[in-house]
Amino acid sequence: MLETLGDRAQAELRVLLQNAAKGSCEQLTAVGVELEKLGKKLQEVAAKAAKSNGAAKPDATAKGDGAGAPAHPN
Repeated sequence: MLETLGDRAQAELRVLLQNAAKGSCEQLTAVGVELEKLGKKLQEVAAKAAKSNGAAKPDATAKGDGAGAPAHPN
């Protein structure tokens, strides 16, 4: 998954995951909110890229609730 993200997004995701690994319930909730924001931003970027490239829209069923996310391979 990290290969598809830019360097900055990878760094942010790594920091969020590190914080989640050692965080409390409240901190995990905050990390979840930030991950959802990041996911929405990535969807917006993908939609803009698809629009500028003339490609089809990203799947409308992906909501940001994790339902459309692929399973982690590990």
